[in-house]
Amino acid sequence: MTMFKPSILAAAALVCVSTQANASIVSFNFGPVVAGSHLEKFEGLTLGSGNGTYSLPSIWSSMTITNGHVVQGSAPTYAAPYQDTTKYVSLNTNGSADFSLSIKAHYFGLQWGSVDTYNKLVFFQGNTILDTIMGASIIAAANLQAGNQGAFGTVYANFTSPQWFNRVMAYSSGIAFEFDNVRVSQQPLPAALPMFLSAIMGIFGIGRRRHKALVAA
Repeated sequence: MTMFKPSILAAAALVCVSTQANASIVSFNFGPVVAGSHLEKFEGLTLGSGNGTYSLPSIWSSMTITNGHVVQGSAPTYAAPYQDTTKYVSLNTNGSADFSLSIKAHYFGLQWGSVDTYNKLVFFQGNTILDTIMGASIIAAANLQAGNQGAFGTVYANFTSPQWFNRVMAYSSGIAFEFDNVRVSQQPLPAALPMFLSAIMGIFGIGRRRHKALVAA
């Protein structure tokens, strides 16, 4: 009567492994932005402003800049994201922009210009690091050219997580990390989760039917 149970548990374990082994906690894509997400374009910040903390009520956030500044256009040490003629944030060597969110977010997006391998985004849940996404991963996934200041270097990257986060830090160990048009949302868990749960229920459903068949026999 219990012969089917180990195989069911093993199958369930395999589903768990295959779901988690090939992905970080925070996943990313380059498709459309999340509907209803709140946008910050930095147009309300003073051009040339640098180190300090700035309120960004449009995305329920404050942003603390260290070794970076609000700029427009391009210069020898920074380049505007492709076709971006508005204000944006540029981080110098060992510079950071720390977004402290007043919500438990599941989505974060930004226009990432001339992506470099030494750029990274760090996602926090409270004081705990949830995940780190390196620029090198974005370059490989989007088929970009590292540091390219044209169409082959800029991408709009969407980051989602089934676990909430309330802080995101952009950091660069070299010149530079340029970004604009940040979006944040409290979107629900990814659609893949219900599919996963359905698969688990299906496995156990098959087991119950087999059990009934054995009893009837």
